Amino acid sequence: MTLNELLGKTIIERHNLFYTKCNSDFCEKIVRMLKKNQIKVINVGYELAQQLDKTKDPKIISLEAHESLKNLLESTEDKIIAIFNLGILFEPILNLNPGQILKNISKTKILIIIWENEVENNILHWTSQKDKYNLDFSDIDLKTIEIENEV
Repeated sequence: MTLNELLGKTIIERHNLFYTKCNSDFCEKIVRMLKKNQIKVINVGYELAQQLDKTKDPKIISLEAHESLKNLLESTEDKIIAIFNLGILFEPILNLNPGQILKNISKTKILIIIWENEVENNILHWTSQKDKYNLDFSDIDLKTIEIENEV
């Protein structure tokens, strides 16, 4: 699917989850291009860290992280959201299930994951930590969005 096709898409599927694979230089171009097309782009690592920095009680950081992430992605009126820099979601202290959270949000929003790492069988992972840190979307129809020809 291309970005132009996605822009005309309505939310009719159970999960509306897409990814585009890129290298670091090209990811910056993709972010600029998505913003140019009025797609909200969220640097999850940065935004979530800013929210969690306000948390005074470390005992509730996991709850705060979950609520902050949901608010970050669901509070916008935008029907399409692109996200990147997801490593913070795997911090052990946050005790999150990032794959499940993103699947749940993709029921009401079209999510585009801008991914710099590896993808195998609908599992997004870091090369050196494939089994430990991954986003497993093998149980849903994770779709690829081709942006490279549009940048």
